[in-house]
Amino acid sequence: MERNALLSFKEDLVDPSGMLSSWNVSVDCCKWNRVECNVKTGRVISLNLRNQDSYYDDEISGKLNSSLVNLKELRYLDLSMNNFKGLSIPSFIGSFERLRYLNLSGSSFGGVVPPQLGNLSNLVYLVLGISIEESYKQDFNNLVGNDMSWLSELSSLKHLDFSGIDLNLTSSDHLFQTISNTSRLEILDLSYCSLGGFLPNSLGNLSNLKTLDLAFNYFVGDIPKSIGNLTSLVQFDISWNQLNGSIPESLGKLSCLSLLRLSGNPLNSVITERHLYNLSSLTMMNIHQYSYTNINLVFSITPDWIPPFKLEHLRISSCRVGPGFPTWLRNQHKLKYLIMFDAMLSGPIPDWFLNLSSSLQYLDLSNNSLSGRVSNTFVSKYLIRVDLSYNHLEGPLPQFSSSNINSLNLGNNMLNGTIPHNIGQLMPNLAVYDLSNNYLHGSIPCSMGNMTSLYFLWLNNNNFVGEIPSLMGNMRSLSSLSLNNNSLVGKLPSSMGNMSSLDELWLSNNKLVGEIPSSTGNLRFLRYLMLNNNNLGGEIPHSLHNCTQLSMLNLADNMFSGEIPSWIRDTTKPRLKVLKLRSNLLIGHIPKQLCNLSRLHFLDLAHNHLSGTIPLCLGYFTSFTADDYIPDGNDTLDKYPKEDVKVNTKGSEFAYKDTLYLVNLIDLSANNLTGVIPKAITNLTRLWSLNLSMNHLTGRIPDQIGSLKMLETLDLSFNRLSGPLPPSLAYMTSLDHLNLSYNDFEGRIPTGNQLQTLSDPYSIYMNNPRLCGAPLTTKCSDDNRTISDTPITTVVVDANDHEDDDKDELRWILVSAALGFAVGFWGFIGPLVIKQSWRRAYFGFVEDKLEAVMTSATRLRLKLMKKSNNGI
Repeated sequence: MERNALLSFKEDLVDPSGMLSSWNVSVDCCKWNRVECNVKTGRVISLNLRNQDSYYDDEISGKLNSSLVNLKELRYLDLSMNNFKGLSIPSFIGSFERLRYLNLSGSSFGGVVPPQLGNLSNLVYLVLGISIEESYKQDFNNLVGNDMSWLSELSSLKHLDFSGIDLNLTSSDHLFQTISNTSRLEILDLSYCSLGGFLPNSLGNLSNLKTLDLAFNYFVGDIPKSIGNLTSLVQFDISWNQLNGSIPESLGKLSCLSLLRLSGNPLNSVITERHLYNLSSLTMMNIHQYSYTNINLVFSITPDWIPPFKLEHLRISSCRVGPGFPTWLRNQHKLKYLIMFDAMLSGPIPDWFLNLSSSLQYLDLSNNSLSGRVSNTFVSKYLIRVDLSYNHLEGPLPQFSSSNINSLNLGNNMLNGTIPHNIGQLMPNLAVYDLSNNYLHGSIPCSMGNMTSLYFLWLNNNNFVGEIPSLMGNMRSLSSLSLNNNSLVGKLPSSMGNMSSLDELWLSNNKLVGEIPSSTGNLRFLRYLMLNNNNLGGEIPHSLHNCTQLSMLNLADNMFSGEIPSWIRDTTKPRLKVLKLRSNLLIGHIPKQLCNLSRLHFLDLAHNHLSGTIPLCLGYFTSFTADDYIPDGNDTLDKYPKEDVKVNTKGSEFAYKDTLYLVNLIDLSANNLTGVIPKAITNLTRLWSLNLSMNHLTGRIPDQIGSLKMLETLDLSFNRLSGPLPPSLAYMTSLDHLNLSYNDFEGRIPTGNQLQTLSDPYSIYMNNPRLCGAPLTTKCSDDNRTISDTPITTVVVDANDHEDDDKDELRWILVSAALGFAVGFWGFIGPLVIKQSWRRAYFGFVEDKLEAVMTSATRLRLKLMKKSNNGI
């Protein structure tokens, strides 16, 4: 019967890897793969269908047939690491009364956790948690726990893993009270469970706990003092919650504690030796606050205190540990990982630290105020990664010699001197080398060409001179090369085209000459090419067309000539987002192919010799027009770590870095463009800055210019534009810089809304002699016009009109005026005294009506005079 039950169970499963291929009717089911039977009774006691491989294609899927309930003796059931695509956990699993082990983790079950699991009174091991791998599955469906009171029935439970199940509790008191009934519990994992509120004191009732993981929830307040009751606790992880209270001294009682993670909480506490005094088993301590501004976690440990533990891994960051270097670390000779960045350390690194560093593999003391020199013997033979960046270290660049070190970051200090000429032999396996933002000088050693494992090389913002060594082309693993802001000379070596893995090339602000070598087109993965502010020339090479991954191309402030190449876009993968070619010698028309760059949000072609008209298609850039356009993750400028990008806008130059992806700009200024401003440009509703100044544009400003609601900068100065200014200018609510000077506009200047808030308003409209009205002193012809100034139009009246009709009309006008006055006085004068807004509206209305009445009276007087003249 059990064999038939398993065969029915198999029929409803999809088994791409053939895990169940041995399950067939001709073989005893006890001999099948993944099935185990009791030796004496021959009954099935274990079913292990865990997917041992990490490949999604090998996962079992399908349905769980209820025929499985016939396995009455089943004690072990593992369906983990498969993919049941949101299938609910079947309630019949609760019928396996003898089950001791149940693992359904990482198999994409969904829906509500069935309360029938509470019937498994013999269960010792229950794992329903979601693995990290599972969260990336396309059809991942989260489990939900509504009522977990059934947990109190599992009195034998020792291991409970609900990680990733949405328990959605703002208060966890009842849950922990329920769990505390399972007094034999040793492992409790409730990470990623959407739990919130305060941690209850009942937590201390789980006296047998060895592992407690509450990470990535929403707990607030203090860590409860009852935590000190968990004397068997080995691992305690409550990282990445919202705990904003204190750490109790009772934590120091946990003599079995080996791993302590408190990172990612805005804790407000002072840690003294009493918090650590009995943690004799501690090997890993991780305390990292996520706030870099409000640091309220302070270490206040007496200098002569000797800890009872021997740490192997210590991370204390974004906390107040300094100002002095913590002397309680002196006896921590087993340390392998030491991370104390942003710990408010200052002063020199003490001599005793050299003895400590002999066992270190990973050292990070960045973002502090450490000073003094770094010894050449600072790096031990075991060190793999060193980060001393963003300090105040000075003196000569230390000459470390280690074949093991693969990452050395000394950037943003005050180091001087030169790079050792044999650097390639001293550290041949270096993968990351950052010396940026120091005072280093000399040339770049040719031996760097031997560092074939180098992945990042950042030497920017120093005083390096000489040429770029051609041997650097040997660094085929190099992904990011930053040599910008130095004094490098000579031509770009053609061997750079051999850097087949290059993703970022930053060579701006040097003194490089010559042309871009055609071999640059071999860099198929290149995304950022920054050559601005050099003396490079020639035409933009056609070979760059092969760099189809280009996201940012900055060739500004050079001497490039010729036309803008029409191939500058890729019709299949238009990835270019930033194109900056300003201040060169480019000629010809703006190619229409630029309009195919659907991701382009920064176009700067200013200060060239471009001619022709502005392409009509410019008004249809997707990234400027789509209301639902969202920049992708690669737009963010943490991908641009080595240089600010200069943006010319609002009449000045600004530096952008982390927020450049938000700058939507078109700058075509200082060229020889002619024709009109295309009406379609008013479609660019996401445009932030538009500069068309210093060209030869004619015609009018498009009437719908006011639709550019997000526009902050508009510069149309020094053109030949004419006609009246469109009233919709007043609708541009984001505008804070406007320049329309040196044109031939005419008529009254629009008023209202944002236009009234602009600074230096006179300069906005200067040298437009036919403009009038505020803020200019030139008055318009219809300013201050009175009724007597109104031209009198001769009215021709029929000679047969009757005088009685004229008198009736005059009588009606007088009666209406009297009635209107009476109603107005009693109906409005009272409220107008109280309500200011009514008062303003009313008198504006009265002024209009009085003018109409007086005009009618004047016309009537003329009619009477005409009839009188006819009667004479």
